[in-house]
Amino acid sequence: MRQVRSLALIAAMVAGPATAQTYSQCEKSEIAAIAAAVEGAHDLALQASVLVGDTLEYRRWFGDYSRRNGDFLRRNLKSVYKAIVEQEIHSNCRNSIEEACKGGTYAFVNRDTPWVVNFCPLFFGLPTMTGVFPGSRALENGTQEGTIIHEMSHFEETANTDDLCYSRGDCEAMARTDPNGALRNADSYQYYAEDVIFFPPTQ
Repeated sequence: MRQVRSLALIAAMVAGPATAQTYSQCEKSEIAAIAAAVEGAHDLALQASVLVGDTLEYRRWFGDYSRRNGDFLRRNLKSVYKAIVEQEIHSNCRNSIEEACKGGTYAFVNRDTPWVVNFCPLFFGLPTMTGVFPGSRALENGTQEGTIIHEMSHFEETANTDDLCYSRGDCEAMARTDPNGALRNADSYQYYAEDVIFFPPTQ
């Protein structure tokens, strides 16, 4: 079984570290987890943008490849990467009893309030990219790093994505039936970025 690619190797490609962050109502352990996830998402977004092409992973999450659609995805992933590098991300740690954190929510943003990300308690139970293997059932709901990409992609200044499908199964189906929708879907960005780290690009 192939293990996750070394994030240290990926980091060697990175132009600079993620920018400074600020926090509200977060415990020390939560701050450490968010900081690590943002740094990892920075690496994921860059690597994913570099690997956009007519590959199995692209087709799995975005349907039939075209140069136009590939360029669109690459630009958006680079925008997410650039935001993580250049913008100060403000993290709010929310309480599980809040309405916005009910129903299996890991994190959320208001797209008209850029660079503010709200983290629900469930986020801290997600695996990290270095803690799972390809094909693991733990990947069904994604990783902490992937969740950062999901949330950062929502902002108008990055990819302006929506939540058109959730879960790997539903988003794979969307790629087959509605590729344009997949290119506007936050979970599709997340799953693609996670998968290209695990698997060498395949034609």
